[in-house]
Amino acid sequence: IQQRRCFIEKVGQIVKLIYNMPKPVIAMVNGVAAGAGFNLALTCDLVFASDTARFVQSFAKVGLIPDCGGLYLLAKTVGLQKAKEIMFTAEPLSAEECMKLGLINNIVEQDKLKEHVQEFATAMARSAPLAVAMTKKALNNTRASLDDVLDFESYVQAMLLGTDDYAEGVAAFKEKRAPDFSGK
Repeated sequence: IQQRRCFIEKVGQIVKLIYNMPKPVIAMVNGVAAGAGFNLALTCDLVFASDTARFVQSFAKVGLIPDCGGLYLLAKTVGLQKAKEIMFTAEPLSAEECMKLGLINNIVEQDKLKEHVQEFATAMARSAPLAVAMTKKALNNTRASLDDVLDFESYVQAMLLGTDDYAEGVAAFKEKRAPDFSGK
């Protein structure tokens, strides 16, 4: 039992690395995301799926509980009651169903998925990296109260107002050009 537990814990560490990484992580699902694959996609900040993609919490049909953070992430995304339904029944969900539930960000034709995600990632990479990292950190802190969030905002915003990226963003806005952020 200890070896099996150690393996699951190591997989959990990968989930934590993705979740806590300061840079956004994009999942691209083209096919079936079943079990841990579904939950790894949930761990990512953005999920793009092909029009033929399917998602299934298959654990109940093989005698297991969801792992890879799925017990936490699915309920956080779709609500407790819907998460129970999805996990208890282990019925596959289409990309369209996942889109309606807020599990994915976009559906793209299968043959255009890779190009679409690359274009999106390139455009997103033009955003200020420090601001994006702090936004991700705040949004992932689901245990924070409103007071905690307001305190975080005041501290981080004050810090970001002193960065080169902020100065560059303001200059670019005034000059009507795209900013060139340095992450400093």
